[in-house]
Amino acid sequence: MKKSLCTIALVPALAASMLVGCQSADSSAAATAAETAPEAATEVTTEKTAEAGTTEADAGDAFPVTIEHTFGSTTIESQPENVAVIGWATQDAVLALGKVPVGMSAITFGPTNDNGLYSWEQDALDGLGASSINIYDDTDGIDFEAVSDSAPDVILAPYSGLSQEDYDTLRQIAPTIAYSETAWKCDWRTEMNVTAKALGMEYAGDEVISSVESAIQDAVDAHPEIKGKKAVFTWITADDLSSINVYNLEDPREQFLSDLSLAQPDYIQNLSNPSNFFETVSAENAVDVLSDADVILTYGDDAFLAQVQADPLLGKIPAIVKGNVVLMDYDTDVYAASSEPTVLSIPATVDTYVGMIADALAK
Repeated sequence: MKKSLCTIALVPALAASMLVGCQSADSSAAATAAETAPEAATEVTTEKTAEAGTTEADAGDAFPVTIEHTFGSTTIESQPENVAVIGWATQDAVLALGKVPVGMSAITFGPTNDNGLYSWEQDALDGLGASSINIYDDTDGIDFEAVSDSAPDVILAPYSGLSQEDYDTLRQIAPTIAYSETAWKCDWRTEMNVTAKALGMEYAGDEVISSVESAIQDAVDAHPEIKGKKAVFTWITADDLSSINVYNLEDPREQFLSDLSLAQPDYIQNLSNPSNFFETVSAENAVDVLSDADVILTYGDDAFLAQVQADPLLGKIPAIVKGNVVLMDYDTDVYAASSEPTVLSIPATVDTYVGMIADALAK
């Protein structure tokens, strides 16, 4: 088992008071929203900023809070108690602040337990004295009725693919925070900052981020040999080796490699204003594009790597030839955590992840 999330990512000073707050059945702090048209800037602002050291009891002084996003701006008038989460991973930010969401989107990949949660989420729940989270079965579209039935005071979706129609429906249920500019683009720090501001817990959010950054630094310090090495996160389809999908710096997977003191191949560094979070590179061009990659990260197992190494085109990429490849099986915690790094998944897996990168570079 990985490190306990209760001691690494959760803010220790908040645990007892938050447990009472998140278990409360009747909240007098219902949030209301004032929606406006989109503006050029995408930022989070508060009319009253909580000073360092603010406790949860004082957090109401931070309101009203206005958060801008792709569909405009949302004003939360008072501190929410019941928090719903749509999309990926934001439940981890809520849990790290000591609150149990009243509902969250179903997790659709990686190893989950009988409660539909990752191990680090269950650890956080256990630390808060809870056992499970209400799951919205929204794999075929948002279950608006289920969201409404959970009676949220605020709906957080900073890492999601909400459409305008989805947003317009959700905002009728509760104040809704969508992604800042582009669907499915949200790094772990932004996700934490948006969540903390929406809940009036900015100082606590900063503490969580600092704790996670310390865990990252400790993991990297244990393997200084990886610093500055050029790493690229890819997705290769076993049934079609005619191309390789390369995640760019718009994607949290590649962004997190930067957190680990790794560099990017020149191809990724030189991309300007990518329109997507990945680039599809033909197998014919992959040798040149990835010629300076010291290590390649991808999904699969040893049999899959052997298949790629035997390919007449992809098998010529230097890192693949030498076996400098980090392979992540689909049923492992590292697979899930590397796909969506969060304030809970990072401390739970970063030591293993960095170790895997170091081992691959040593081949």
